[in-house]
Amino acid sequence: MNNTIRGAVAEYRHYNPNGPRPVIIEVHYRSGVNVFVENPGAHIRGSLPIVGDTLSFDSLRALRTVNTLVRNNSIVINPP
Repeated sequence: MNNTIRGAVAEYRHYNPNGPRPVIIEVHYRSGVNVFVENPGAHIRGSLPIVGDTLSFDSLRALRTVNTLVRNNSIVINPP
């Protein structure tokens, strides 16, 4: 997830350069314990030795936006 529509579209287009037009959904989640990673590198691979419900880091594709990985069943998706 990204905290802006612009950031979400930039992330989608990076990983799906020839994909269909993205569909944006609004997501609410219980953040619980949030861990902010200042420099996650190009990719986060494997299990993380981090205890937290959400993991956030600056987007590499859209400046001044933040990506968040939601873990531990903390997510609720609202239909459009």
